[in-house]
This record gives sequence, structure tokens and C-alpha cells, in this order.
Amino acid sequence: MNILLDMQNLEIVYKHESIRVLECLSHLEFPTGVFKIGHYDTLIKGLTELDLKLLYRKCYSVDGTLPTVDEMREQLGWFCEAMDEFDCDEYEVVAQAACITDRNSYAYVYVKGSYRPAVKRMLFENPTANKTLHESNVKPLDSNKGGGYTALNSSTGATVPKSENKRVVYDPVLNNPFKRN
Repeated sequence: MNILLDMQNLEIVYKHESIRVLECLSHLEFPTGVFKIGHYDTLIKGLTELDLKLLYRKCYSVDGTLPTVDEMREQLGWFCEAMDEFDCDEYEVVAQAACITDRNSYAYVYVKGSYRPAVKRMLFENPTANKTLHESNVKPLDSNKGGGYTALNSSTGATVPKSENKRVVYDPVLNNPFKRN
């Protein structure tokens, strides 16, 4: 069985029988990463002693004394055999990887059942940057009050007429629209 080994973080990311799937997944989800792809036994035997110790500590969460190098290789082999194989369709993975150009450095996520990948959320991305008020939070005013729309205040349930509300902004902390003068 083949594995995708992240050499920067020393983690076993995926396990799959097809090297092509692992190559496409590395291109899709980790465009700037450094990886080794191959049979788990070959990759584990090719690691240096320090890399082997770091990988062993990540896989088994061990502190203190470590087993010998040969025992670590044997136990990491058992770990790789016990890992679940990544459940995916080979044609979908290849099609999703083909959607990404080589110059694109964004990280994407494999979407099962689709031929297009999804964009992976960034660590420091502003989750409210592109949000607007949802239509369910905006109700039309009664026609006798002069028309227009009101923003629903979710904390009180009261509505503020649009004529009094100069600008309605999405509050990311309270998830409330609020009035800004």
C-alpha cells in the first residue's frame, strides 16, 4: 500500500493503493508542500534516524525513551497497515487536480462526488469578509410606514426602519446587524 508522507511536518497524510491518486491529492491539497510518495515500507526504510524518531512521536504520541530504530520501523509499518485507506474515486481526484493550473498556489479540498474541488479555508481568513445580510434578516416595512426595508435586530426582535439606519453592517462577533452612524 502506498502512502503520502509530508516531509515538512513528518506526517502520514493519506494511504491509497494508487500512486496517481496520491500525486493528484498532493497537487490538489498541498500545492507548496514537500512530499514523498511510495510504498510505506520503502519510505520508512529511507528515513533518517531523526526523521524516524519525529514521525514515530507524531504517530504514537510517545514522550521519553523511544525503541530502537529497527523496532520503530517495524511499528511504523504496523501503523501504516492499520491506517484506513482514503475513500475516493480515482477519476474524480484526477479531474479535480486537472482543474488547477501549475501557477495556482491556493490549497483546495477534494470533494467526493464532484469533478471540481472546493477552496480550502485559510488559517487567518476573515470569515465575514464577503458576508452580507441574509434575506431572512431583512423584512419589508408595512406599506403605511412609507415602504423600504428594515433590518431585524436579532437580540430584541425589533426592526429599525431603513430611513433611520444609514448603514447596516454585519457584526462578526455577535452575528447581529447593527447601526453605524
